[in-house]
Amino acid sequence: MLSEQYRLWIHQAVQQIIEHYQPEKIVLFGSTSIGAWHEGSDIDLLIVKETSKRRLDRSDELLSVLDPDAPLELHIYTPQELRERLDLRDFFISEIVSKGQILYERKAEKIGT
Repeated sequence: MLSEQYRLWIHQAVQQIIEHYQPEKIVLFGSTSIGAWHEGSDIDLLIVKETSKRRLDRSDELLSVLDPDAPLELHIYTPQELRERLDLRDFFISEIVSKGQILYERKAEKIGT
């Protein structure tokens, strides 16, 4: 079971990412998602967002608004990159998609009524 501090970090990170980054999806994966965490474990988040920034530059803007004490590990992919990795049967991405916990998913906007 996650400690109260880890729960708080995850909740705050998700809220701040939604507010400042407007992602399509946020997925928790790794040890914190399966209950195998220990003090000092990273909080691994897959974030899906349409962006033209290079992969290496994407987390910079997010890290400036997130709790600097939270042990966050951010993996940010565009929807296209995620599809390509899945098409290539990338084990890392496939594991995240199949075993991760979806913490946020933007609802499709309805057109018309």
